[in-house]
Amino acid sequence: AGCLIHMHSDGDVRELTDDLLDLGINTLNIQDLVNGIDWIRDNLKGRVCIDLDVDRQNIVRFGSPAEIKDLVNEEVHKLSSAEGGLMLKNDIYPGIPVENLRALMDAIEENMTNK
Repeated sequence: AGCLIHMHSDGDVRELTDDLLDLGINTLNIQDLVNGIDWIRDNLKGRVCIDLDVDRQNIVRFGSPAEIKDLVNEEVHKLSSAEGGLMLKNDIYPGIPVENLRALMDAIEENMTNK
């Protein structure tokens, strides 16, 4: 009926993605490190809009601001695509240091126009 389909899934979805894309999904929200940045690049980049959940379980919560910036830079460099698109998101949970949230938002903002 012309509707855009946005699919969200937590966890490892690598075995399901071809079937999901065959269903006509336009945007796929998945976790970055659970599925692997290189795997996402090799299998999804340019095929679907990637709505990437930036790791909230380890790097954003326990990493340094530099590690967060490096992660976001890697994801944008490897996954951005005019053919599919890339969106970055993160949920904020208790216990995440404010400096890490600031680093995450700064890194995303710095990469907003990178191609």
